[in-house]
Amino acid sequence: SIMLETVLGSMAANPSMILPVDVYGSGESTTTYDVMEGIVSAINKGANPINLSLGGTGNSAMLESLIEQAVGKGIVFVAASGNTPGTEPTYPAAYPGVLAVTASGPNGQLAAYADNGGFVRAMEPGTAMIIWNGQEWIIQGTSPATATMTGSITALENQYHLTAQQAAARLILIHPAPR
Repeated sequence: SIMLETVLGSMAANPSMILPVDVYGSGESTTTYDVMEGIVSAINKGANPINLSLGGTGNSAMLESLIEQAVGKGIVFVAASGNTPGTEPTYPAAYPGVLAVTASGPNGQLAAYADNGGFVRAMEPGTAMIIWNGQEWIIQGTSPATATMTGSITALENQYHLTAQQAAARLILIHPAPR
């Protein structure tokens, strides 16, 4: 299962840390309530940016409001655009103020599986290698692309002493969504 991940210590002298927040438990799906609870937990622990490598087609006014309030306080949300080709909105990526990320394929063009609706603001490679339980796995999708963007934001924050918003703005210019 995919987890909500956040980054702590972005402007601190210490390196950033990943704060995993499991919003799935032992299941393959989650609820809007669990995602909101995870976001509140991450915010309360000082996370910024917050990676949302998850999403769905359901729109929630409560989740949108929570994200809007947090964005107003300077928290950056980076969310997966979705792994269904086309332009349909995926939430929370399609909420205003969220940095929605789509995935590129090996040729650097939009991956065949990736959503690229008008809400999408950036693109990162959609393939990544991870190690789990001592085994190497190749994963594909807008979720690893989102994690790459979140990590890049944090790297810029740390290296150049930028805010999460400043770092995200620079990366959107460097890695824009294809149009």
